[in-house]
Amino acid sequence: MLVLAGRAEAYRIEYNELRLHEAISWNRPKEVHPGQATPDTPTFKTKETLPAT
Repeated sequence: MLVLAGRAEAYRIEYNELRLHEAISWNRPKEVHPGQATPDTPTFKTKETLPAT
């Protein structure tokens, strides 16, 4: 039973704190719910691609 509880906790952490969610603009629930990110604006970093010419 302790193994199951440990795996459930690991899954909860991955799902809410590490995994990006498409429904909330690729943000994490742990950032959206306390107001650190908005559910309609992505906050992940992207590389700037400049034109070659």
